[in-house]
Amino acid sequence: MDANVQIDNLDKKILSLITKNARIPFLEVARECKVSGAAIHQRIQRLMNLGVIKGSEFILNPGKIGFHTCAFIGIFLKKASLFDKVVQMLEQIPEVVECHYTTGQYAIFIKIYAQSNEHLKG
Repeated sequence: MDANVQIDNLDKKILSLITKNARIPFLEVARECKVSGAAIHQRIQRLMNLGVIKGSEFILNPGKIGFHTCAFIGIFLKKASLFDKVVQMLEQIPEVVECHYTTGQYAIFIKIYAQSNEHLKG
């Protein structure tokens, strides 16, 4: 279990700003926080080293590139030993964007983007 990391009000302000806009320049964060750019750089580096910040990412809008249907699908496996093979097969399907191991009725829960309902069915 991960230990909780102690962060202060400046760290909280920095995290608030960069979670709203991961591409915000450090100098703009520094102006907002009323500290130097070097202080922001050091704080962000510390937060990354502690695992508070895991990185930054770009988030695609699937609809803008023709994928207008999102579906969540539960997959039942007759035998748990099939899990690795099924996951390998799912990795070959470009429309599958997430794959999660679950408990309960389904062993695997996937998220798919398709161009349309017809594309999803096909």
